[in-house]
Amino acid sequence: MEKIVRALDVGYGNVKFIRKHSSLDLVPVVDKFPSRAVISNDTDISGGMLSRRKTVHVEVEGRKYEVGYDVTLAQGTHDETTSLEKNFCTTQPYLARALGAFYYMYDDLDERKEIDLLVCGLPVSSYTTYRADVQRILTNEFRLPSGRHIKINKVTVIPQPLGAYFYYLAKANEEFKKGNNLVIDPGFFTFDWLVSKGMLPNTNRSGSVSRGMSAVLKAMAESIAKKEKTDVSTVFKILDDAIRDGVSPRLFGREIDMDAHRDRAKAVINEAITQLISNVGDGADIDNIMVAGGGTDYYIDAIREKFPRHNILTCRDPVYANVVGFQHAGIIAASKLDQAKNNKSSLSLI
Repeated sequence: MEKIVRALDVGYGNVKFIRKHSSLDLVPVVDKFPSRAVISNDTDISGGMLSRRKTVHVEVEGRKYEVGYDVTLAQGTHDETTSLEKNFCTTQPYLARALGAFYYMYDDLDERKEIDLLVCGLPVSSYTTYRADVQRILTNEFRLPSGRHIKINKVTVIPQPLGAYFYYLAKANEEFKKGNNLVIDPGFFTFDWLVSKGMLPNTNRSGSVSRGMSAVLKAMAESIAKKEKTDVSTVFKILDDAIRDGVSPRLFGREIDMDAHRDRAKAVINEAITQLISNVGDGADIDNIMVAGGGTDYYIDAIREKFPRHNILTCRDPVYANVVGFQHAGIIAASKLDQAKNNKSSLSLI
């Protein structure tokens, strides 16, 4: 029986997941929704005249949450539903987001409605501390809305930049795979990097700082709110939603002049890259530098400026690079495990 492998990346900004994939020869079907979980309110005020939100109501330990594509429309004016805590992966809202992803994956699973191997990620800074917790929380059978049930048989957790590394390795030649490589992942909460010689990671030169896109948005939101004399959290949400939707942010019905506040963003970005360089140096011994993650467009110019003698590799959809890499890693691991069983030997996953 063919093993079903899926990847899930419950990030601080987006929940990314693989809906459908069976072979490395095929392109995986990816999907995402905002990483927010709102205490459920089933009241419908559309009166049958307006569209209903594209969300799903899930239950975690007796508490109902609304998650999914249109979850931002379920938020109140001052709702704080974006978690920026290191232990986020151990909380009820984290599991609620995961259940939302499982619900959207459900129709593309076979009749067993089981995932044999689920590959997830954590920031470098929290990987060692919370890896076992994520495995324990997600290895279970879950009840989903509409009478659905899904079983997760095995969970593997890897550092998030390693997902991007697998993404790039899938298209790389042998020389690249043997090189001394640096992966940079500007996420929503953390700015992560990983140095690896082939498949051997260098722990002492890898790291993470809390200078991801949330810090960039907060700095800009504070500047805008001060100028416009309004609430910082409201401006933060406006900026976050606009970037996710690919539109220009608007405040009081007018487009915000972002250029007037970019210096605040640059200061945060430079702080992140300064920490990176303190660990990695000028990159003299680095063969390849890869960048992935939702904040790539904001950080890429500063990264190129600090590493001017390298060809910096990027991808078309950097927000999905980690989760696609998780999927590739999972497919390879499942295949090797099958081979090991056929040879009556044992092999650990990833």
